[in-house]
Amino acid sequence: MLLGNSQDSVQSDFVAKMDRFFKESAKKSVQDLEMDRAAIRQNRVLEDVKLLASQSRSFLHKGFDSLSVDQGLKELVALHDIAKDGVFENKGSAQSSRNLTVTFNILNACPLK
Repeated sequence: MLLGNSQDSVQSDFVAKMDRFFKESAKKSVQDLEMDRAAIRQNRVLEDVKLLASQSRSFLHKGFDSLSVDQGLKELVALHDIAKDGVFENKGSAQSSRNLTVTFNILNACPLK
């Protein structure tokens, strides 16, 4: 019987050690994952800063292109007029949720150009 009891205590010590090991490993894995995520976010921010700095240098080197801004503004006004015509000026039975959705998409796409 004593031999059986000592084997049980050895097994429960082993199980307890393994349980502690797994719990500590899980905590360490969570910490490593959080650190990796933080590093990824930091790298993204640094890349964004580098890109912005590069764009800023390019802008300062080339100067301000007012002609391009004028052209973009004219295109924006034209798209706005098209959208406005379909919603406000030619109202009627044909006006529907679809017209408003299309208008929203047109106006929403304007700043992306």
